[in-house]
Amino acid sequence: MARRREVAIRSAIGASRWRLLRQSLTESILLSLFGSAAGLILAGIGMRLLLRELPESIPWSADITFDLPVVSFAFVLALLSGALFGLTPAWSGAGVPIFETLKAASARSTSGSATAHFRRLLVVTEIAISMLLMVGASLLIQSFWQLQRVSLGFNPANILTMKMPLQKHAGTQSMMRFLDPMMERANASPGVVAAGTSTSLPLENRPDWEYEAEGRVALSLGAEFRAISPRYLQAMGIGLVRGRSFTQRDNAASLRVAIVNEAFARKAFPQASAIGRRIYPPANSPAWLQEPPREIVGIVADVREERLRKLPRPAVYVPQAQVSDGFSQMTNRFLPLSLAVRTRGAPLQAITSVKQIVHSVDPLQPIAEIRSMDDIVSRSASRERFNLTLMVLFGGISFSLASIGSYGVVSYTVSQRTQELGVRIALGASSADILRLVISEGMLISMTGVAVGLAGAYGLGRYMAAMLFSVKPSDPTSLLGVALLMLAVSFLANLVPAMRATRVDPITALRLE
Repeated sequence: MARRREVAIRSAIGASRWRLLRQSLTESILLSLFGSAAGLILAGIGMRLLLRELPESIPWSADITFDLPVVSFAFVLALLSGALFGLTPAWSGAGVPIFETLKAASARSTSGSATAHFRRLLVVTEIAISMLLMVGASLLIQSFWQLQRVSLGFNPANILTMKMPLQKHAGTQSMMRFLDPMMERANASPGVVAAGTSTSLPLENRPDWEYEAEGRVALSLGAEFRAISPRYLQAMGIGLVRGRSFTQRDNAASLRVAIVNEAFARKAFPQASAIGRRIYPPANSPAWLQEPPREIVGIVADVREERLRKLPRPAVYVPQAQVSDGFSQMTNRFLPLSLAVRTRGAPLQAITSVKQIVHSVDPLQPIAEIRSMDDIVSRSASRERFNLTLMVLFGGISFSLASIGSYGVVSYTVSQRTQELGVRIALGASSADILRLVISEGMLISMTGVAVGLAGAYGLGRYMAAMLFSVKPSDPTSLLGVALLMLAVSFLANLVPAMRATRVDPITALRLE
């Protein structure tokens, strides 16, 4: 728009409309080439960084590459964008009569109202989209913060975990001949506070079993099932609320016992204590799950056995030495046994000593998936962390574009209103008056964009409800905070050209009249 006088002069001395469009197209494509080249370099770096945060649960993540089709698509899109936004003003400018263009340019008047409205509309759209992304990012930040503060029901610090496939053990007795001496040596190790085994660890989604409670007709509870060794609860830091833990005396020859969590006790025995009551599998359970009734000897705190964002479900813990051969054969065939060792120091430093303990009992026992419990907890929130990273990244980019767009429009408008501002100053307008005039017009655009963005963000919050944890989709803190931040940055973006407007020399401005 600032070069419309130049375009008019070129037309007056014989340049055809196609020649003018070709020049504009060439300049726009050159800008697009340099911009897309820089953008592709940044995209390649950014993709590598994002892939490091990619959750394991996302399928086919290993196939995500920065390949030729992706590069070509982005490159062509950038060229088309440059061509579109280069040709559109050139086409409209080339169609204006030469005399009118030269007359308007000589008077340094502003561009037409339609063009000015279109520029303002673009900035309003930028700000509204930025509001959407930033509100979404704010909601996810609060959700992630709440997720990190959630009570796990156990203490993950200083716990070393590993998996041990036990397919070669046909039944429970064979399995216990390996586990008993291994657990005895592990718990006697100087660097070990407590060691235990379980069919699965917390935050690992495993199948649950049905249990019926004594005295409760037609009550069948789906419960997380864990077969554990005597010191597993101590190793995991799971608190005992009432009753007792398992001991070495809870074996195949003793009374069948169980420990339940508070969620199970509340649902199965809401009016009485669960200690001393019995539970048993339903009569229609598979043969390998059938077993005598178990007496509840203890109640432990609720543990988040599935995901951080899911409330604890009813859970039943039984001694490993008391499970049936059918259960051992089935679980050993498909699920490796989990070993948890609470260490006195950094857990990963105990890997060698723990492996030596395992192999001192069975030198051929395979060991896999050696990780700290802190790592398992961190990975359980990887999808939420990745969503947060993406939303913050795109929200930040959009926020920057909106700020630049607001600054650009106000700065251009000030440059086109040099005469008007000079006249106002010559007639006695103070610097404060000029500041107030320019900033108020710029902030009107910003406030319109913020209002539109807030309306859209309210709907976005409802769409994001499934991604949030302990945060309302219409959280006023996020909506108001992002709105104030956007208005503050818009004010700063408008302040720079407004300050420049106060320094307009009225003599110079009037001489251009």
